[in-house]
This record gives sequence, C-alpha cells and structure tokens, in this order.
Amino acid sequence: GGGRKSGGARRREERGGERGGTAAAAEKFTTPPPPMAAPPPGPYVTIKRGKARLFRSGNPLIFAGAVEKTSFEKLPPSHPDSPAPATPVTVLDGANNPIGWGIYNPDSMFRVRILHLVDLDGPIEYPIDLKSTLTKAIRVATSLRAAINLPSEHTNAYRLINGEGDRLSGLLADAYPNTIVVHASARWVEMHRETISSALRDAWPTAGPVELVWRRNFDRLKADGYLPPDAPKLDEAESDSDAPQSSDDSSDEEDLESSPSAAAAPGSSDEEDTEPAPPAAAAAAPPALEDPSEVELLENGLKFFASTTRGQKTGHYCDQRENRAFVRSIAHGRSVLDLCCYTGGFAIAAAAGGASSVVAVDSSQRALDSAKKAAAANGVASAIDFVAADVAELMAARRAKGELFDIVILDPPKLAPTVKSLDRAKRKYQSLNRAAAGLVRPGGVLVTCSCSSAMAQSGEFVGLVREAAAEAGRTLTLMRKTGGAPDHTVHPAMPEAEYLTVCVFGVQS
Repeated sequence: GGGRKSGGARRREERGGERGGTAAAAEKFTTPPPPMAAPPPGPYVTIKRGKARLFRSGNPLIFAGAVEKTSFEKLPPSHPDSPAPATPVTVLDGANNPIGWGIYNPDSMFRVRILHLVDLDGPIEYPIDLKSTLTKAIRVATSLRAAINLPSEHTNAYRLINGEGDRLSGLLADAYPNTIVVHASARWVEMHRETISSALRDAWPTAGPVELVWRRNFDRLKADGYLPPDAPKLDEAESDSDAPQSSDDSSDEEDLESSPSAAAAPGSSDEEDTEPAPPAAAAAAPPALEDPSEVELLENGLKFFASTTRGQKTGHYCDQRENRAFVRSIAHGRSVLDLCCYTGGFAIAAAAGGASSVVAVDSSQRALDSAKKAAAANGVASAIDFVAADVAELMAARRAKGELFDIVILDPPKLAPTVKSLDRAKRKYQSLNRAAAGLVRPGGVLVTCSCSSAMAQSGEFVGLVREAAAEAGRTLTLMRKTGGAPDHTVHPAMPEAEYLTVCVFGVQS
C-alpha cells in the first residue's frame, strides 16, 4: 500500500505536469526570433510578410500594395537619400534578407521591377551596376534564341527580348538583319536608354554594325508615370485612320489596371499609341529602299519587308512565325481566305505552300502595299488577290454570293485591351468567328486567333468559337491549339503574360 498514491496526489502531479508542459511550450514559442539582418547600403524597399516567395520565384512586378515600407518613406523627394524615379533599390523580405534589386518608380502601380534575384544571380554587389546586369540578361536571351536556331539561314527576324520572359520587364526588342528595334513601355527603359543601347550593342551576336531604332508606347509610359517631352497628344497618336486590322501582340503583353492579371503584360502595345523616336546613331547607313526605315527579312525562307518606324509594333509580327509555317504545310491545292492579313504573312505562306488561290483582306492600304511587294519578291503575286476592305463587310458579301473556302484564317487586332473590355470583345469575336466559320467548306479548316491577354486568361476562346460556328450552321472539332513562337518567352512565374491563342478547327459539317 505504501507504494500507491492517492487519487488526489495523482491529480496534483498530473496538474503539475500539465502546468510544466504548458510552461515549456510557452517558453518554446516565446523564443526570440533570429536577429534581423543589417540593412543594405543605399535605398531599399521591404516586402510585406507572405509576399517574398512570389518574387523569389521570379515574378518581377512589385505592386505598391506589396510594399511594407521603404528606407526613404519619411524623406522629401529632394533629399539626397531619396531615390529618383528609375533608380536601383534593394528589395528585402521582412527579416531584412535581400530578395534582389530592381528599378524603383514612385509614380507607377509597379513600384519596383526586379532585375536581379539573389537566389538566381548571386549576392548583390554594391554599387549596383545596371549596365553589367543588362548585358548579362541580353546575352542569356541571345543564347536562348541561338538554342532554337535563331537567327538562321532561313529566318533572320525574331524576338530578341520579350520583357518579363527574359527578365527585363518593360523592354521588348526585335532583331532584324543588322537592326534592332526596341519597344519601350516602361519609365526605366526610357530613362536608361543610353545604357540599354550600349548593352544591346555589346551583346549583339553577329559581327558588323547594328542600327538601333527606338520606338515608344506613350500610353504605357504615361501609365508608368512618365511622358517624354516630345510625346504627341495621345488622342492624336491614337487617331491613325490607316491602322491595319491585323493582330497586335502583347508580351510582355494589356492596359494597366488595378489587378495583376489585367496588367500582366506591361510591355504590350498598339500601333496607334506607338511612336518611333529618331534611330540611335548607326555605324552604317541603312539600305537605300523606298522607305528608309524598311528592312528586308527572311522568315522560313520567305521574304518580307518591315517598316521599323512606320509599321505596327516593330514592323513584323514574329510571334506568328510557326503558325504561318503550319498553314503553309496544309495549303497545297486548297483555296485560302486570309482575313486581317496585315503585310501578308499567312497569305504568302499559303501561296508558297501551293494554295490553288488566296484572297488576302485588310483595311490598310499601306499594309497591303507591303504585302504585295513581299508576294512579288517570293514569286507568288499572281496567286494572291489582295483586297482593301472591312473584313466584316467582305465576309457578308462573300457569304451572300455563296462562296466557300478550304481554309479561312482570321487574325483580328486586339479586341480586349483590358479585362474590363472583355465582355464587349467577346461579342466582336463571336460575330467575326460566326462569319468566318460560315465561309469554310465542310471538311475544311478554320484558323482563328486572339491576341488579347484578357481572352487568353479567360480560357473561353475555344468555347466561344464553337458557339459562333454553331450559329453559322457549322460543327467544329479542335485539331490544334498554339500560342506565340518560342522566341516569345513567358516566365513560369508569370503565366498570365501569355496573350496569343491560335486555334485550328476542322469543320465537320
């Protein structure tokens, strides 16, 4: 009996044990956190708790709402320690651990665009060397294009830098023979123009002189808090009545809104809000062509002409290169209708593939003139009927005549520039695709495109086209779905930057 304890004693021990366990747990959870890392030299921004992982994974766009504090938030803008717009700043997590560094912009919804990640690029070296970072990023981009055989003897026009996809948010650059056309849509790109130009020249993969043509999207620059002194009034810049009906890529990318998905591609643009700046000083004069800014290029062995200062975007849509090659591969012996043809990419590819006839339609006479020139250069001018017309009106007229085609290609301009405009754009897509599907002969093929990021992210394009075709009395089956050419890179941390959707439908009945 002496070894046994009373129930009361046991209960007291148990309560004591519970109190001891609770005290130990409390002591465990009140252990002070590790000491904060020392702040870095120079200006820095601190990210809100729980947000660091997003940026460490590669998303470069730090919205204002993701910033917890800055080292200069209590300083007046004129203070020497307060960074000027487009100045590099270190980006820290809540424990003062460096995530990387980027370009600061107090007037943009994108407070920082990250250009260097510690986990990927190594420790930050101070003072920050922007030129070195740019040169390295451009050389990486160049090597990735070389890995997919760009440039080659058959193709010498390609996207060299695709904004966030190449870790240079706000900067697009297309490469043509001895020419780089830069497309600036971010304040930092404009304000560091000379540094970017120098880095591009240093990283240019071929020997010999290279001309730089600098084009700017004033709408996007204004949204980013900067409008160059020589910018035209935006309502005037948007009033080009000769703007082609053909598609417009967005890489980078939609008009800036308050949500990340709506602003996922800040590098995108329309021709109407893009104006060229004078070309950077060239080491050699451009070829003597009718348009001094025009360059001759090769795409899959076919010749095209790009106006680097007057054409849409940078002059040629390299994003559709693989899709044009596909159309070429299926065109032999078939009748083809190319709607919103711009400078004739799909039409000329189809004719080169042996199409029995091609009708190519666009509202821009200037674009059609370039298309006719390219058709002649490729020896297919007699196979293509170029028509200047509104595509909706032309489709209605051809349907009224009972005309049908084996292949119909529809590549309209960006109909949903913002998420807010998506519902209206759906109605336009519905109407255009209903008319286009009705012109395809049963057993034929409909190639239809959307270059609107908002539509791509909605995931509704395939269903929309199916419903539109049903209204035209056509039954479709999806045979192929693609996007932009592989040089139009998309960072895995920013899948919302995908914008181009190209669907190949078989018309069953």
